[in-house]
Amino acid sequence: MFYNQALDHSSKRKYTVSPIKGKDVKQLSPRTNAARAAVAARSRAQKDAEARRLGEENMERRRRIEMANSRGRDAKALTPEMEAGRAAVAAQSRAKKNAEARRLAEENAERRRRIEMARSHGRDAKALTPEMEAGRAAVAARSQAMKDAEAHRLAMENAEKARRIAEARARGRDAKALTPEMEAGRAAVAARSRAQKEAEARRLAEENAEKAQRIAMANSRGRDAKSLTPEMEAARSAVAARSRAEKAAEAHRLAVENAEKAQRIAMAGSHGRDAKALTPEVEAARRAVAERSAARKSYQEQKMAEENATFRRRLQAQVGRDEKGLSPEILAARQAVAERSAAQKEAAELRMQHENGQIRARLSQQHGRDVKSLSEETNAARRAVAERVKIEKSLAQAKIAEENAAMRQKLANASGRDAKALGEETEALRAAVEERRLMEKHLAAARMMEENQEMKRRLAEAGSKGRDAKALSEETEHMRQAVERRRLRDAEAKAAKMRAENAEMKRRIAEASEHGRDEKALSEATLAARRAIAEQHEAEHNAAMAKLHEENLDFGARLSNAHGRDEKGLGPETLAARRAVAAEKERVKQAEMRRLHEENSYLSQRLRGTGQYKR
Repeated sequence: MFYNQALDHSSKRKYTVSPIKGKDVKQLSPRTNAARAAVAARSRAQKDAEARRLGEENMERRRRIEMANSRGRDAKALTPEMEAGRAAVAAQSRAKKNAEARRLAEENAERRRRIEMARSHGRDAKALTPEMEAGRAAVAARSQAMKDAEAHRLAMENAEKARRIAEARARGRDAKALTPEMEAGRAAVAARSRAQKEAEARRLAEENAEKAQRIAMANSRGRDAKSLTPEMEAARSAVAARSRAEKAAEAHRLAVENAEKAQRIAMAGSHGRDAKALTPEVEAARRAVAERSAARKSYQEQKMAEENATFRRRLQAQVGRDEKGLSPEILAARQAVAERSAAQKEAAELRMQHENGQIRARLSQQHGRDVKSLSEETNAARRAVAERVKIEKSLAQAKIAEENAAMRQKLANASGRDAKALGEETEALRAAVEERRLMEKHLAAARMMEENQEMKRRLAEAGSKGRDAKALSEETEHMRQAVERRRLRDAEAKAAKMRAENAEMKRRIAEASEHGRDEKALSEATLAARRAIAEQHEAEHNAAMAKLHEENLDFGARLSNAHGRDEKGLGPETLAARRAVAAEKERVKQAEMRRLHEENSYLSQRLRGTGQYKR
């Protein structure tokens, strides 16, 4: 959310805390800088280790590729454990093949011997029929087609993997490490895949053993049995059905994993390879804190409204000896001024909301590599708004001065039972205080305008020097620190002044309660309850701010891991949630300020007739 203090001065806003900072604030604390430096050093060490590991793996992979090319196979880039397992399986397969070859040679020799004997004795040959030959050929063709399709799929996956690896290398050697959750997920998927492969290997071994047993049994019968028994047909059908079901389940699992992997790759390609969004736990915690805070504030506001209503009823029920009310003309004039001020405030609020909505819409549509400077149209619009606000402010001040002068004249000519007018010394003191306040206000506005112009100039220089500079110069850091210190001093002085004014007002209310028969001050129980509520609210606010500070530090530490050319922006859902929370906090803050202002105005009106009123 954009923040313009000049517009806040024009709309007479008062902030008790610092405004929400937007994305154009580049100042980092020393703690954050130290954390970033530590993370950068750790990231560099991880990158070096990863580079060494990748180099070793690439050397091993090239060696295996050369060995595979020499054997006529394509490179599968297996791990040493898988290589050892494959070597053991290959040795067993070679032993089985040699035994099978010896057995087949013996069977062929026996078959040739029987054929020779059959020819010599006039018996029929035991060769296969044309239908069986055609069936065997069809089965062999189908098996070869399935093997070719599997080989093509593996080749396509290997090519896609090689392309992604090449793209990742082309984007630089920045930290693309996975989170612990993703590492654990990958390890679980790998373990599950290994278990499934081992189960598949055991099943294939059992089927091969059963097939070898059936072949041996067929060979022992003289190989003249051409058809299978019903039990063997049923067993084969069951095995084939189970194999098809397992293959379909495996294909579905692989499709789901590939879709999930493709989605992660797409997300990594659009947002960078490191996670920027908040975790669901943090989001849930933030929503819970916001809901608790809203409920607590609503309860406190309701309770305070009830206390104020009770206090007003008590005040209205009190009757004193002297007349404290204002004349109908003054009340009508005050009501008109209040309505006009409320209308102006509402118009200014609507205008600022519209302008802020336009700015947020333009910012949400901007994408690129951290453009920090404003466009010429925005600067021109801001200058026009500032000029218009300045003119409206001067006109409003002049009008208020005229109304105050007219009201003072009316009060001077008003006659009642007791003297309500202020003395000349009091009027002079009030005029001096008002002039000093206006002078300080003009000086603050001028200083803020100079700071804004200086910031625009620095942003323009930063935009001309490059669109990705994140660090600030030492002069800027010192200046920002000085501004922050001055702001803290001003805030502390303002808070002290408000505390002193509140204490003085309470004292005057207590003194006013001693004059006359009408009671204006709050009871001790109400004051104690209010103090307890204020202390509890302050403690809860400090705890919430501390928790938010810790979350911001954690979030900043996670963001500090982002390096390279990937987009640093938050997701649309996170931005919308943050804007909603900021708008709600701003609404609650404005409502609280209006309530306090109304209470102060009401108390000031009640004190005007006692002779104890001080501006």
